Amino acid sequence: MKNLKLAAIVLLTSVTTILSSCSKSDPTPAAPPAAAVAPDGFTWTENGGTTVMTGATPFFVTQGHSLFVQNATGGVLFEFNFNSLAPATFVYSTSFSPGTFFVDYQFAGVTSTNRFVPTSGTCIIASNANGKISGTFTASGSAGTISSIKGAFNNINVQP
Repeated sequence: MKNLKLAAIVLLTSVTTILSSCSKSDPTPAAPPAAAVAPDGFTWTENGGTTVMTGATPFFVTQGHSLFVQNATGGVLFEFNFNSLAPATFVYSTSFSPGTFFVDYQFAGVTSTNRFVPTSGTCIIASNANGKISGTFTASGSAGTISSIKGAFNNINVQP
């Protein structure tokens, strides 16, 4: 009987020691990583590259449905023309029919023989509210030193 009591005490002490030495798990789950937020302004890459370029002065004009992006000296770098400013997906076209857009890219060093001539592309106007417009674009083409452009415009001021 003495051995039984001793065994019970040893067992109880062992279980208590094991349970008290276990670390308590943290009931608060780890916070998920913050979602990437696109910076305000106009950014793009060329030819599938990773070098991100930034337009100096982007603005949207409601009359004519056009997005202009200027370079650092005030010259027109990009000109996008749309047939609507409503959030939608637009496809590249030179006919300017419903649901289309047109882009002209006047990159540094552009000439009549190396200019970017798009043949296809899409532009998504994701939002147009509170005097700001945002979206993304891609275009592919030929006849120049640049075969594709891809970029985003975020919170660009809309001018009447």
